[in-house]
Amino acid sequence: METLKEGKSRISIVEEPISLMNEAHEGSGSRVTFYGIVRPLEDGRKILHIHYECYHEMAMKSLESIVRDAESRFHPDHVNVTHRIGDVKPGEESVVVDVFTSHRKDGFSCCSYIMDRIKKETPIWKCFYFLDGSSQWK
Repeated sequence: METLKEGKSRISIVEEPISLMNEAHEGSGSRVTFYGIVRPLEDGRKILHIHYECYHEMAMKSLESIVRDAESRFHPDHVNVTHRIGDVKPGEESVVVDVFTSHRKDGFSCCSYIMDRIKKETPIWKCFYFLDGSSQWK
C-alpha cells in the first residue's frame, strides 16, 4: 500500500479491498463519493476478474497532480482517492473518490473532475479475465 497524506488530501494505491473511512469534516455540508465497481460483463462476456497494474511512482504523481488541480478549482474541505491494484472481482470497488465540500454542487463537480482525469491520465492499466478463459488488456 502506498499512501500520500498532505493537508486536505489522502491518496492511496492499495492491493487489498478498499475500505472507506466513516469520517466527517467540520464545516463540510456535503460528501460526494464515487465508487468504481467491476461490472459482471464486458462486451457481453462474463468477467472473472480484472487485473490492475500501475507504475507506482508515476501513478501517485498523477493522482497527486489531479487532486491538487481539483483543490485549486473547487476548494474542497477534504479529498480521498483510493485506487486498487491486483485482481478485483465483479462487485468489488476498483477506485473510490470521496470529496467533502461546503455545498453539494461543488462536491459533484469536484468528484466528477477527479474521476474523469484519473481515467484519462493516470498510468493504471487493466486486463480483463473472462470466464471463457480469454483475456484482454484495455
